[in-house]
Amino acid sequence: MSGSEERDTDELDPDPELSRSVEELRLLALLRDLVGTEGGEKAAAVLGVSYRTVSRAVESDRLTPRMAVALELLLLLGGGSAAARERERMDALERRVGEVADGLWEAMERIDAVGAEVAAVREGQAEQAEAVQLLERCLAMLETGRQGSQAATVTEGEEQGKEHPRPAPRRRYPQLVTKEAEEGEEQVYGKAAPVIVEWRRTYAEMMRLVQSGPPLRCNAVNERRLELEVALIEEHGLTLPPARYPWSWYDRQEQLWNRRQLQALNRKERGRLVRRKWLLRVVTLGFWWE
Repeated sequence: MSGSEERDTDELDPDPELSRSVEELRLLALLRDLVGTEGGEKAAAVLGVSYRTVSRAVESDRLTPRMAVALELLLLLGGGSAAARERERMDALERRVGEVADGLWEAMERIDAVGAEVAAVREGQAEQAEAVQLLERCLAMLETGRQGSQAATVTEGEEQGKEHPRPAPRRRYPQLVTKEAEEGEEQVYGKAAPVIVEWRRTYAEMMRLVQSGPPLRCNAVNERRLELEVALIEEHGLTLPPARYPWSWYDRQEQLWNRRQLQALNRKERGRLVRRKWLLRVVTLGFWWE
């Protein structure tokens, strides 16, 4: 731009008192704020005008059309200390929500730990009750044998009419867990049978939630699935689908390590989802609910 053109652009309003408006005063306040925080040269670079134009506008308290357009554009883009303070306020709010969510997550983990301890105590009580029942049955059998064989025998016809338990299905590899339930599998898996049933149900629910379910619910179901898989591998020594042959000891250790890594990632993702949920509730004043 030539010197004459810049002088034309920088010509001030000939009627300064009548042409002033609230909008112009607002733009002048923005210019002073920008110059005060960034300095004249940087303010000129931000606005795309010369340093002389900025200095003249500040000294004369008047804006050229070009300067007014530049300030309007800066205002639309979020410039000025007011917008910066608003951004800082939102950042602080997000950090605060994150801290609250972290505290809630820690409280939930403590509750889960207490629940696990209570479950362990109940399991110990159940084992003691089972041992007492076994002892009572042994005493009853001894008493029956002492009194004679009449109470312990049945007639030939009654023996033929009894229903004998079904034989366990033949399995080449009993350690393999199948995706679908099979008849008589509880005799093959023993104590692991209820865990396998829950694992199949949890796995199916997780696959359904992955398609269209709430993220937090999907995360919780996935956490339960991983817990069940760790129990089946570590406590019962089973091999999970899609494996076709039983895992060796080293294979099981590798599978356990992989699932524990997935558990750590899943819990980290849950923390992110919880923070996101609370942030959205705060931003939407409680109208958003997942």
